[in-house]
Amino acid sequence: MLRSMTVLLTIPFVIFFSVWGSLEGKYTTDW
Repeated sequence: MLRSMTVLLTIPFVIFFSVWGSLEGKYTTDW
């Protein structure tokens, strides 16, 4: 049960960070 909870909490964060990273790379070129 704990593993499923961590997976359910981790997947949205992974998706969010991947989308945010792609948007950051698209709009900013200073990094």
